Amino acid sequence: MVEIHAASLERLQDLQRTFNVDVVRATAKQIESYFVVEALVSDTEIEKLRSEGFRVKVLSDADELGSQRRRNVE
Repeated sequence: MVEIHAASLERLQDLQRTFNVDVVRATAKQIESYFVVEALVSDTEIEKLRSEGFRVKVLSDADELGSQRRRNVE
């Protein structure tokens, strides 16, 4: 899980329109002059988003989170 910061609402919308990112819509918010949303992305996607000017903060490792959830179900 990551937190993605965008300079505008349009750039935030680009995450789905252009980059096909799996965003968690309920987490979208505006903080001062920028927008933030949580999403599930791979390491490769993180690097691509950063190269496109997005600030990406890793909140948790999706693979590890999945492993933990599977252990809790078993």
